[in-house]
Amino acid sequence: EWHHCLVGCLRCQSICPANKHILNWEETREHFSEKETSMILDGLGKNELPALTLNKLEKLSLTEYLKQLPRNLEAVLRNQKKVG
Repeated sequence: EWHHCLVGCLRCQSICPANKHILNWEETREHFSEKETSMILDGLGKNELPALTLNKLEKLSLTEYLKQLPRNLEAVLRNQKKVG
């Protein structure tokens, strides 16, 4: 329930009346294969990830969070299993 984002939290932003006009706003999306997801979960660093995977993470501004991504992604995936 608590883990719904890879980085940060949007709960208070999504219920704020001032944000009503951006509730369905979507950012850039990337698709990660199972292999790419496994590499992220394994904690591979910039020098170990394939260029394509690293490029996707850069487009999403997630490369600075590479150390936190394995833990956070695991939590999001665990939460989705509970919800779904």
